[in-house]
Amino acid sequence: MPESMVEVAKVTKVYQRGRQKIEVLHGLDLDIPKGDFVALMGPSGSGKTTLLNLIGGLDQPTSGEVRVGGSRIDQLGSGELARWRAHNVGFVFQFYNLMPVLTAERNVELPLLLTKLSSAQRRKNVAVALEVVGLADRAKHKPRELSGGQEQRVAIARALVSDPQLLRARQDHRDRHARPEGGGVRPAHPAPGKRAAARAGARGLKAAARHPRPRPDATAHRGLAMTKSGFVIANLFRKRTRTILTLLSVIMAFLLFGLLQSVNTIFSAGADFVGATRLIVQARVSFTSPLPISMLPKLEAVPGVARVGYSQWFGGVWQENTPLIMFSIDPLRHHDIYPEYVMPEGEWQAFANTRTGMIAGKMIAEQYGWKLGQKIPISSNIFPQKNGSKAWSFDLVGIFDGKDENWKKRTNIVYMQHDYFDEANQFGMKGRTNFFILKLTDSARAEATAKTV
Repeated sequence: MPESMVEVAKVTKVYQRGRQKIEVLHGLDLDIPKGDFVALMGPSGSGKTTLLNLIGGLDQPTSGEVRVGGSRIDQLGSGELARWRAHNVGFVFQFYNLMPVLTAERNVELPLLLTKLSSAQRRKNVAVALEVVGLADRAKHKPRELSGGQEQRVAIARALVSDPQLLRARQDHRDRHARPEGGGVRPAHPAPGKRAAARAGARGLKAAARHPRPRPDATAHRGLAMTKSGFVIANLFRKRTRTILTLLSVIMAFLLFGLLQSVNTIFSAGADFVGATRLIVQARVSFTSPLPISMLPKLEAVPGVARVGYSQWFGGVWQENTPLIMFSIDPLRHHDIYPEYVMPEGEWQAFANTRTGMIAGKMIAEQYGWKLGQKIPISSNIFPQKNGSKAWSFDLVGIFDGKDENWKKRTNIVYMQHDYFDEANQFGMKGRTNFFILKLTDSARAEATAKTV
């Protein structure tokens, strides 16, 4: 009998919504052997994402046992669970949301920064992972220079590069016409030291989710249909010759938010070019080393700099475990630096004048049904408030769009007031920021300006 990779025993998961208790999973039993490849399907609200989060160590059950690779992950504390995820699980989230200022190879390298691998070994593993997904020739390109399908593959390579035991994938519902909606977890192949090993791919389990009339993914070994009445298990078989490229059906991945707490380096140098007329500046040591905002006048005095803004990563999480690309900013400075983001002036002023104000891109607002005037509850696993609570509340005072099709695709971002972040976060990072954004007077002087900075 094949050795089990995932064992779920009598698992119950209950969520509290005010006075109401919602039982999503009830006495669930599931056994998935090593090397299996499974599709999870079912209607919205049937517990697909909840089960994936339990298996991937993003959440813990109310009762029952969850074993992955022989480890009882339901008994691990939050710190131990974060370390276990970093070493054992590769995540391909529902939205790819790659770091826009990093090249494909830098995006793929991020998980390896948590390891003790040398720089040379990291580069070697990144090169192999990009070759596996057919993007070796696009390694130096940033997300805006890639097609949607190529961004997908960068996200998949990033999930595989750290040699996880499991690959957990979640597919975007907007691609139903082409592929099953889904997400997953699959036991993975040993670290890809050679091209042939890399092409063997990640052996194991993939879970995919589907809308109300589920059908198993054609590439899956088995389909698990999740309904309100429980699992209906149907066995389907596929050829073992399928490689990791089957994961091209999974789109819109996002960097595992836990990695952001431990990233050692986010840029390759102190200043990186972003477009023709902007520079991003970070600390020489690492992305996680904050810079004093008091540097702002000095940067504005650099010849060739027209305006300076700043941005701090917040690490927001929407509802259960949906990571957001969320930054704290100075509203009016950001408005001046990014005129490509279009929003009524009244909403920009409201953002500047509202302490708990927040603005959201049109894409993400429509995705989650956010409306102007709403109170939006967002948690942060990185920056709790001074009272220790991870729950923050924001007033949605504006929704911005892009000036053209290219910028409309970048409206998956949320911004909050930096002053509010400054005064309310627990870690006392007052007067500091992750990086500065410099708007230049002349793109031809970008290199000279960078050297001066």
